[in-house]
Amino acid sequence: MTSRAQLRKAALAQEGAEQVEVGPTRGWAVAGTVFAALADDGRAALSLGIEPRTRMAGELPGVQTTSSGVLVDLTAIDGMALNYWVHEAWRHCAPAGAVDASVHAARAAAEGDDDFGAIGAPARRALHGAGIGSLDELAARDRDEVAALHGIGPRAVATLAEALAERGATW
Repeated sequence: MTSRAQLRKAALAQEGAEQVEVGPTRGWAVAGTVFAALADDGRAALSLGIEPRTRMAGELPGVQTTSSGVLVDLTAIDGMALNYWVHEAWRHCAPAGAVDASVHAARAAAEGDDDFGAIGAPARRALHGAGIGSLDELAARDRDEVAALHGIGPRAVATLAEALAERGATW
């Protein structure tokens, strides 16, 4: 079971995502294309290609396919699945260069090719996914902005603050 807040957090964790107004509700777009939105009835609307939407409908209960994607009941999907499918929707709508950069960031995060110290893999992926690949880039970001990234928890924030302090930098 997930929430509207988790949908928002997952959408904004995507590279280049911005919140937009979609009729009477809100959505999230990349390069001007909406990849996720909150439907009037509280379901998540995700823009997906034919193969992913068919796969999602086969894997999860409460999924309704549409001509441009799916509608999914947030009470019928867990957080990990929501994160995955929001990312898939982002990939479907994002420019090719952004998708390539995201793949590169995921590889860098998996290899630990950074100077973040002892943070967990989800936090590392979140930072790289947001285009933050070093402590210098981290220091240039707002602490609250980083803490709001999906995958960044209080422990990661504290560890990153210590790593910054060791370099004489702060948020």
